[in-house]
Amino acid sequence: MIREPVQARPEATGRTSFITVRAEARAVKRVRDFVAEVHGHALGSEALYLAQTVAGELATNAVRYGGTETVIVRTYESAEGPVIEVVDRGCRMPELRGPSEDATSGRGLWIVEMLAARWGCTPPADGEKVVWAVVKISARR
Repeated sequence: MIREPVQARPEATGRTSFITVRAEARAVKRVRDFVAEVHGHALGSEALYLAQTVAGELATNAVRYGGTETVIVRTYESAEGPVIEVVDRGCRMPELRGPSEDATSGRGLWIVEMLAARWGCTPPADGEKVVWAVVKISARR
């Protein structure tokens, strides 16, 4: 099964925070810590864990497939909930594919699919592609 992500991302209702990291594996922890710093005060522990996991999976994909030296991660509140955006210079749109049973990778977008209220990607424009997700939240603090 291949599913194309939706294109329209939610509007920000407040301040946008961002971090730029080098496109390397250890950057994923920095991204998760950044999300905790920005949203830790407003989200319960379960929602914060979901936000960090979604951010980590999107950042991992950008590091692996983004074809750039740096990755930008933005996060903001929307009417739908917290939004995580990951910006890279990759030309390829993400595809939700079913990994083979013996594959050791290829499950990141499935994790995002399960943990996000919705997610998508804006097509590459001006050299930037934005993959985003709205984090599912059941209750705020």
